[in-house]
Amino acid sequence: MAFKAWMEQQPWEGNELDKDILGDGSLYSPATCCFVQRSVNMFWNKTGERGCGLVGASFHNASGRYRAQCKIGDQNVALGYFDTELEAHRAWVAAKEKAMILLLSRFRLEPRVVEGMHRKLKQFQARFAA
Repeated sequence: MAFKAWMEQQPWEGNELDKDILGDGSLYSPATCCFVQRSVNMFWNKTGERGCGLVGASFHNASGRYRAQCKIGDQNVALGYFDTELEAHRAWVAAKEKAMILLLSRFRLEPRVVEGMHRKLKQFQARFAA
């Protein structure tokens, strides 16, 4: 089925096309795309200039430590200062996990979207298992 034909059969009105929850963000296809509310679509987006470091962690020159911050909804939330970049990133992942649980309880989403959100979270959590 052509992508346009698939798209027209989806609940697209008032929603946004997401290609990151189900896929890696590089392919538009019925298997890797879904239509979701804006807050779901923007949930995993990275904010600010973070360079090549871990998401949610940035070096704070004045303190000599890593600052963790997270965007939850429209708010940037300060999570604290940490000795290592990984600790700051871990705080970001924990905050995102709590926020994700609340977000998923607000909307009725396709099971594959809920599974995709959990899969994204597990990808971030996998960094701690190593």
